[in-house]
Amino acid sequence: TKKTTNNIGFQAKITKQVTFAAHVFNPTRTQMTSYNNEIIPAAIKAGLQYKVSEKVLLMAEAVKTSYQKFQFKGGIEYAPSTQFYVRGGVSNNPIQMSFGAGVAIQGLKIDLSSSWHSVLGFTPQIGMSYQFGWTAPKRNEKEK
Repeated sequence: TKKTTNNIGFQAKITKQVTFAAHVFNPTRTQMTSYNNEIIPAAIKAGLQYKVSEKVLLMAEAVKTSYQKFQFKGGIEYAPSTQFYVRGGVSNNPIQMSFGAGVAIQGLKIDLSSSWHSVLGFTPQIGMSYQFGWTAPKRNEKEK
């Protein structure tokens, strides 16, 4: 049988430095199978991003998923140039730490990271994306 879920989210730039976002996943709590009455969990998330400077971003997110404890996530990104960045993050319930780095060359982005989970241990990750119609970011007046 086929099942579908619903989700909705939005992002709003509050000030030049602060962005707020929220996301609701599966608010109808779709039943996955009739066996054991398995239900796909619903989740609600809200987060803030604070642009400390042209090179530093701070992020925080609160997550509540059905049948799980409230979770808080925090992270930082440092971009010494427009082509290179490093990131780190931490979350609770369960405790998880992550770190990584990435490069952006024209429209291509490549990210390498690893996370440590208190039960599962280390998990390496890689991500790659391409943005069509990419244009070079405008340099800040202070960086000229």
